[in-house]
Amino acid sequence: DGGPWLMAEASLLQGHPATTHWEDLENFASRFPEVDCRNDRFTVSDERLTSGGATPAIEMMLHIISTRHGAGFAARVAGLFLYDGPAVPTRPQSRLGGHKHNALTAKANALMEAALDEPLTLTKIAERLGTSPRSLQQQFRLRLNTTPQDHYLHLRLAEARRLVSDTDLSLMEVALATGFTSPSSFARAFRVAHGTSARELRQMRNTPEKASFGGSGQSRPESPRPTTH
Repeated sequence: DGGPWLMAEASLLQGHPATTHWEDLENFASRFPEVDCRNDRFTVSDERLTSGGATPAIEMMLHIISTRHGAGFAARVAGLFLYDGPAVPTRPQSRLGGHKHNALTAKANALMEAALDEPLTLTKIAERLGTSPRSLQQQFRLRLNTTPQDHYLHLRLAEARRLVSDTDLSLMEVALATGFTSPSSFARAFRVAHGTSARELRQMRNTPEKASFGGSGQSRPESPRPTTH
């Protein structure tokens, strides 16, 4: 969590999201106003990675491994470190995790939830609420420690996970229902958000053996996964 300070001093984080330990976050944001300072456990932006501490650094490593080599391989690496938490970048650091909506962000959230299939622009949301995009950005950052765009994407991907898990819609139909017109962009965003692909999640749901084994409370060696076509 000291690395972000060096990176910011070297002007490597200008315009990029970054984090550091929650105790230093306010000072970090004041000293480097050009950095998109966040209360996330870790951030990944282009080739810039920052962490809020030792455990978030492990989570960041597992996130990268999962993105590049798959969730299964990342899970095996996590086992070596005896780590079993979710490697989710935007999960807040515990000290500052109690953010809540105010009237403006709650209304914006309602507009977003009503238009998951055809996402509204930030300008359009602000117009409907009688405010400016800049003011809306500030309120989301202040109240929820995120941006309206990231919050909107989170809502869409949460709904995508529900549709993949609870319905028989095709993955393309799920993508369209949550505002993704490109299968590749949907697949990439889903994996980053949930640590697994939509296809893998659907396959796990449709495999009775895994469903019954999940509630047994017992462990056993993994069997080779059948090849599917």
